[in-house]
Amino acid sequence: MAEATWNGQTYRAASSHGATMALARQLVAAGCPDQLWRVPGRLHGRSLHGLAKLTIEEGADGLRFRRYRENTRFLPGGARQDGAEAEGQPKHAETLA
Repeated sequence: MAEATWNGQTYRAASSHGATMALARQLVAAGCPDQLWRVPGRLHGRSLHGLAKLTIEEGADGLRFRRYRENTRFLPGGARQDGAEAEGQPKHAETLA
């Protein structure tokens, strides 16, 4: 669990690995300027915006930092942006712009 308050708003992120990076993405999306960041006694860095571009993936060789890519292929309800049906899901009734 990671938590930060910026501009009077509290932001929280939970993740088994990478909660700090998920929190950074929330802060950047809210308009927080790039700045130094730190997790007391653990991690620190020069760029909050740079941290938001990372995630942690677990593979056969352990945990690794990877570039974050938002999964925009599938939308809520199983719809796909390209209008095709997601496997096992009915086609979304709304027209996607």
